[in-house]
Amino acid sequence: MIIGYALANSYIFYLEAKAGISNKLIWIQSILGVTVLLVTAYFMYV
Repeated sequence: MIIGYALANSYIFYLEAKAGISNKLIWIQSILGVTVLLVTAYFMYV
């Protein structure tokens, strides 16, 4: 699951960079996505 998420996120990162979206916005979105994934995984396994 984590590997699939990482691959999908890196591809989205590539597409957004190619579209001209700022790197700061892309990194904020990526960090927010990873945080949501970790919080969800934590609550699913606890």
